[in-house]
Amino acid sequence: MTTPIIFSDRLVLRPFGGEDANAAFRLWFSQPDVAKYMFWETHSDISETQTWILDELDSINDDDWYRFAVESNDDHRLMGTVLLYYEKELSSWEIVYFFGCEYWNNGFTTEAIQVLISFAKEKLRLERIVARVALENKASVRVLEKLGFKKDKSIAYATNGGTVVLNGLLYSLPLI
Repeated sequence: MTTPIIFSDRLVLRPFGGEDANAAFRLWFSQPDVAKYMFWETHSDISETQTWILDELDSINDDDWYRFAVESNDDHRLMGTVLLYYEKELSSWEIVYFFGCEYWNNGFTTEAIQVLISFAKEKLRLERIVARVALENKASVRVLEKLGFKKDKSIAYATNGGTVVLNGLLYSLPLI
């Protein structure tokens, strides 16, 4: 299924486009505070972000990879991204999310993940999704728990291209 466009009260979740590279670079790929808990490393040049966008465009029709650009409903500013994909390592569907710092603590992540959960349940008819989080990332832990995710087990949580390993948790959410 092609990654669709989905609306919520304040957000539009849509496929990425080439025009998103500059905002994605500015909002998160060049920001150490955003990259701190992500597997990827910060981008030092816009060309790295442009390559990432092209990779995402190559996956737009995949049946196991749904990456959404998250933008505001009112002025269509790019804010962040959410991803639902099949993680072979876990034999499960996993969610991933990150937003520019200026959009933290406003409920945007929670709202975007709620939309993603509905998509997973209603359109993909998934039975369960998981999320991995660094234990010290308290804001992300709160988002998952607010949405009903339950702790499954402690895990190693790799960041920064795998060069940093933190204590983490695997969360799951049954959808049936």
